Amino acid sequence: MRSAPVRLMALPNAAPRSGRACYCVTMLCRRSRRAHRSAPIPRISTGLLFAILLLSSSRFAFAVKSLKLDIPKDQAIVILVPPDQWAAKETSWTAGIPISVLRADRNFIKSRRWENGSLPLLADFHIEKAHDCGSGVMSGRIPGCPPNWKEIELRSVKAWLKIRFPPEVSDISTSLKELAFIGSVAQFENDNYLHDKVLLPNQEKLFAALPQLGLDDRYELFKMGVIRGFDMASESFKGLGYLKIGIPASATFNTIRVSQDQRVSQVIREVILPEAKVLLPYADGKPVGGLAFHLSIPAYNFVTGGEAKFDDLLVYLPNNELKRFLTSDITSQKLIDASFVLLNNDRVEAKL
Repeated sequence: MRSAPVRLMALPNAAPRSGRACYCVTMLCRRSRRAHRSAPIPRISTGLLFAILLLSSSRFAFAVKSLKLDIPKDQAIVILVPPDQWAAKETSWTAGIPISVLRADRNFIKSRRWENGSLPLLADFHIEKAHDCGSGVMSGRIPGCPPNWKEIELRSVKAWLKIRFPPEVSDISTSLKELAFIGSVAQFENDNYLHDKVLLPNQEKLFAALPQLGLDDRYELFKMGVIRGFDMASESFKGLGYLKIGIPASATFNTIRVSQDQRVSQVIREVILPEAKVLLPYADGKPVGGLAFHLSIPAYNFVTGGEAKFDDLLVYLPNNELKRFLTSDITSQKLIDASFVLLNNDRVEAKL
């Protein structure tokens, strides 16, 4: 027995799809009509609806409370806390300047443990912002800053620093003056802070490998390092006492274009030798056997990405050979051949 043909009919209110009527089996259509009833609309409380509209409004912005300080915003400031006490966070995408954070609680300020011989960054900072970090979403909040803390953002051409104070620190202006010298770099260089607070408590440790170097000579070399942004110390190597100069990391190299040997040679030519020419006159005639330069060389694969790799470079330049180089009696290659070049604690031959 043949089954009865299946009747097809068009849905009366269905929208056409690609120019064709939408059909369905009669029985399915009846079920569809029964199921096609208006679904109940969920109820939203008035308070929740107001919050959603408030948060989604492009014209609404949370505000945090600005702080009034007794230091003018255009006042030059030198941060006494050395950069090795800062926590690096990011780099400004507009200016390409590193941004760091310093958490200064009451114990940190009182202990002054940053006065350990490390050198402050010689740069004229100014106050860019000073505000309360906020306590919650609806009252405003600075990202990354703990609730109820206060933050002062200082900027210079070399670095930006955000100093954050917990609620226990009430007088922000006074606390900032404990951490900074209120004045320009030129004024700071003529201040007694470097001599009394940084050099004197640490000079025996810093110049242990140069015991015959007098205090005045130590301070002269130490101050020259501060002016040039270097860490100054001493080290004994192969029977000679060297003045050790810590230089900030070099520029980041592309590992695809510049090999490790090329990076070492370029840093020696463009960084170490020019600085040796400047510093040797300050060490000449003093009981110093040579100049030792220490720095890191960052390298990064700009195609595959990943983390940057750092090579540790230490170059010992004996004074006698340096003098011959400065008087053009030997070439830079002869100077390096007579010196010691250590890369990641291994001696290497550098071809300039």
